[in-house]
Amino acid sequence: MDKFQINTISDNVELVSRRLKTSRRAQKLELADAAKATNINILYLDALENGHFEKLPQGLYGKNFLKEYAEYLGVEAAELIDLAAPEIAEYRPKNSKLFSERITHPSNFLSLPKLIKGLFAVAAISVCVIYLGGEFGGIISPPRLEIINPAANLFTGRTSVDIEGYTEPEAEVTINDLPVLTGPDGHFIQKVNLKSGLNTISVTAQKKYSRKNNVVKKILVNNETSLTAPKTVF
Repeated sequence: MDKFQINTISDNVELVSRRLKTSRRAQKLELADAAKATNINILYLDALENGHFEKLPQGLYGKNFLKEYAEYLGVEAAELIDLAAPEIAEYRPKNSKLFSERITHPSNFLSLPKLIKGLFAVAAISVCVIYLGGEFGGIISPPRLEIINPAANLFTGRTSVDIEGYTEPEAEVTINDLPVLTGPDGHFIQKVNLKSGLNTISVTAQKKYSRKNNVVKKILVNNETSLTAPKTVF
């Protein structure tokens, strides 16, 4: 049975080789011309035409050479590949066994006990989670916001007050929901008009993806109070 199979493969190889060589000669082409046109080494073309498939690269490369050469000659490539595929796939380089062993041989790391490998994996994941958590926390944490004027809640007779403070340079500041310009160092100052009675001043700082930092100041205005004598209350 094995002998019959070998003869069948040899017959297929002979058929493929004969069709390639016959087609080339019928077109009055030299092997060197075909090699130049297909950019395939002339030794491989000679192997294809003479049935020496063991000289071809194994597997896909050998099949591609056969396909390209057949298409160049105008021969049905799919049929020839079907006939030759078992023979091309059967040949292996002499050092293929050694190469395979080197590839599949477990490395020192892979030969470690599963418990140790598991500990390495857990440690690596933990480090990544901690790092990403710190980065994420830095992004969403609210920016610093310090109000230096007024330093505390006030009782005054004035009709306006300067709200002054500092935040982080990349933060945006609003006072009572109105945007305020900040300097390169995060400094800002904005005059706010006051009305008689209790005024609530809400100062908010926020970076692009962060939470808000909010400071509220309460200013009580009495128009009968001297304009030059603001007092701290509460």
